[in-house]
Amino acid sequence: MHIRILGTWLPLLVLLPPVTLWAQETAPESWDLTGKRVQIDTARNVFTFIDSVVLNYQEITVRCNRAERHGASENYFVYFYEDVRIHDRGVSMTGDEGEFAQRPNWAELRGNVVIRDSTGTIHADRVRYYRDERLLWLWGHVDFQDKTTQVLADSVQYQQESGRGEAFGNVVIIDRERDSEARGSHGFYERTAGEAWLDPRPTLVLRGDDGQETRVAADEQLRFSGL
Repeated sequence: MHIRILGTWLPLLVLLPPVTLWAQETAPESWDLTGKRVQIDTARNVFTFIDSVVLNYQEITVRCNRAERHGASENYFVYFYEDVRIHDRGVSMTGDEGEFAQRPNWAELRGNVVIRDSTGTIHADRVRYYRDERLLWLWGHVDFQDKTTQVLADSVQYQQESGRGEAFGNVVIIDRERDSEARGSHGFYERTAGEAWLDPRPTLVLRGDDGQETRVAADEQLRFSGL
């Protein structure tokens, strides 16, 4: 965006008065980004939205305290800051900061990420959500917490529609009802079917009534059902 005054193009930072200003862009796919105040850097074509920021696009809604919109129409890229909350088709995600890329259609959150859906809660340091595929990549202290099962890992690729996740690095599957757990370097978890398996050469940890642990090493794979 440029501002023209008396025939001169001004590539300046324009600060509008601190009044309620609903600045918005309307793209062909119902793009709507609003905030109470906006700062416009015309040289860089960057809009900074401040206070009660809301992005509505297709089925996704993002809320935060501050956002920066970069790029041109139909290919916007938005950075979100301070108390970022995303809601998309029955899934709620929160984090310290995030991003949204319009054309590739993905959203990302970083810092104290919490994801809630009908099955349970997921914690992580970072998540990237590919909306078209409904695919989540999670990194850092990943923790799936469902009613009877907990899955921990360094990273997880999770297909939201099918409820199937593939876990990598320091994988721990905890069966809370049986007070047992399995540990390995790689595994799969079917949240909808309540099944999980670990490979290669995982370890099963069983706890007795006295709290003593018994460890059983498997040669190839451990598989669980009824989780």
